[in-house]
Parts: sequence; C-alpha cells; structure tokens
Amino acid sequence: MICGQNLNMDAIIDQVTKMKSDLLGGMDLDASALKSQLASGIDSLVSDIRNLVPEMPSIPSINLQTEFSNLLTMDVSSPAYLSKLTELKGQFGDALTAAGKDFDTMLGGLSTGSFDVCKDIPNFELPDGTTEVVEKAAGVLKAQTESLTEQASTMTTNEGLVKLKKEMESASANWTSAPTMGSTVFTVSEKTSTLLSEASTEIKIATSSDSVTVLKTSTTAVTTVPAPKLPQGSIVAPTGIVERTRSNYNSNGFTSRPKSGKKVWRKDFDNMDLGFDPLTIRKVTVTWEDHHGNKHRFGRLKNEDYYEDDPHWDYDENWGEGGKFKIKLFNISNPKTVWVFYKTPSNFDPRFKKHSESDTIAV
Repeated sequence: MICGQNLNMDAIIDQVTKMKSDLLGGMDLDASALKSQLASGIDSLVSDIRNLVPEMPSIPSINLQTEFSNLLTMDVSSPAYLSKLTELKGQFGDALTAAGKDFDTMLGGLSTGSFDVCKDIPNFELPDGTTEVVEKAAGVLKAQTESLTEQASTMTTNEGLVKLKKEMESASANWTSAPTMGSTVFTVSEKTSTLLSEASTEIKIATSSDSVTVLKTSTTAVTTVPAPKLPQGSIVAPTGIVERTRSNYNSNGFTSRPKSGKKVWRKDFDNMDLGFDPLTIRKVTVTWEDHHGNKHRFGRLKNEDYYEDDPHWDYDENWGEGGKFKIKLFNISNPKTVWVFYKTPSNFDPRFKKHSESDTIAV
C-alpha cells in the first residue's frame, strides 16, 4: 500500500466514477430501469462513506482540567484523594513532562490559589481505550465584564468660517444695486448693441467692442527693433497710437457669439411655449406614430420647403404676444417627442431677461 493512502476514500472515488459511467450508459433507459441499475451502486457508496466515520467511544475521554478541579474538592487525607492522585500521575505525568510541565508544581499552585485551572493547566485528554494523551485547543472564553460605553463625538465649530459666512450673508443682503464706476473693482460700461429676436423684439446686450473705451490717442512715433530676416534698419511705427480700457461689467450682460440650445416636449403638445424669445429657431425635430402604429421622424429647418399636407411645424399665429412664444405642429396626429433647437447670445440667457418694463420674466 502507498504511504498515506486511504483505502476507504479510494473505494468512494471508484464507486462515484462507476456510477457516472452507468448514468451515461443508461441515458436511453427509462427512469425506473435506470433507478434499478443504480440502486446497488448507491447502497455500496453509502456503505463506503460510513466506513470513513470512526465509531464513537462508549466511555468519555478523561480530561486533565476536569480531574484537577475534582481533586480540589476532595479531602487531601482521604484514600480516594491519594488513589485519584496516583491514577492521574500515571495517566498524564509523562505527557506533562514532555510539554515542560510538572504535575506536583501545578497541583501545589492550584492548592494555594496561584494557578488557574483553565489558564495554567493544559487541556489534555486521554481517550477511552488508549494510553496516548491528546492535547486539545483551549476552550473559548466568554466575557464577564460590561461593555465600554461609547463616548459621543464633540463637534467643534470653526469660528473663522462662521464669521466669514455671516459677513458674506450680510454683504449679499445689503447689495441692492448694480456697481457704479469708481465704487468697486468693476469697470462699468453702459454701451450696448441691439439684437433682433425671432419675434422682432430688440434685445439690448453688450458685445466685446462695446466694452472697449478709447482713453487717449498719442501722436508720438515709436521706433522698434525689426524682426529677424527683415531688411537692416529701423522701422518707424505710424503715428496715432491708441490707448484703450476694457470694462468688465454691463447691466445688460456681455456676449461674444451666438450659442445653441434645445427644449424637449414629451407631452402637452398643444401648448409648446418656449417661455422666452430666442434669436432664431434653427430646427424642429418630431417623432410620432400614425394610425397603423408605424413610427416616423422628421427634422425640418426653419425655412425648408414643404407641401401643405406634409408634416411640418410653424409659429403660433400670436407669436410673441403677451410673452407667448409657441410652436405648432401640422399633419401630425400622435406626436411622441418634440425637440426645438434655437440660438441665443452666449453668456446671456433670455429666459431671465426683461425686454421692456411691461414684459414679465419668462422662466
């Protein structure tokens, strides 16, 4: 036999392999026939598994810690005490010596109270019917003291941050008007340009050129050093050097170029109001279903040609009146989604801008 070989485990593996082979070979059999064929193999497998389980001893093992505890309750002068002492020395003496322990020293320590049975005595056991002592793991200790009380965390306020927050709130509450020239770090400009919206509404807004102010013009010629590869000599700059300053605030807002935006509807298609006056509407894209359940989609530019009975969009006939900027659909019975793509000035949102004192702010 090979060293370390377990014949009972080998028998289980062989039996499982044989049952797999029988299952594959009996795939064409009906269930009852296959069951009868495998029944004997299952009984044999159960028997082999049981052979791996050792028989439980009829007499419990002798535990050294338990026997020492019993000795402490006995009269040291009684014959029973002397008999048990001699018996334990014969059973555990050699094992204790091999473990570096002394039987008499441990007994004396227990008698005087300097030794603890669970802590200082090894957990040795002598199984029934054997002479070989087995050391088992120490028993798990159970806590007998109250758990520690959790201390609540203390929140420390950052006084500097609180002070700064109050100062900012106060400054914000006291801000009642736009900055004026010379009163703040802002350089104020009042110049504006006029943009014409889709509803022919004039929108006042500042451009880059509006923010530049000419301070003075110098007529002094300036001589500069020529760049490499240019003819030798000095180049005299033309007269009329202009000094300019650029403002950084305008009550109407600045813009540099138009920006694109979009708004989407998935319901309320009879009331598709943009809520503001765009510079222009670039395109409207619609998805819808016809009465057969077929899905359609179209995207139509503002001035794209179409036949009157084609699906299309247009402005509401009252576009711009009363602050209403509505889109209407034609020849589309069951719309699903509508995208409106528009343009507005950059750095400027017309949804929060009054065109005149009588207009309301559309949001």
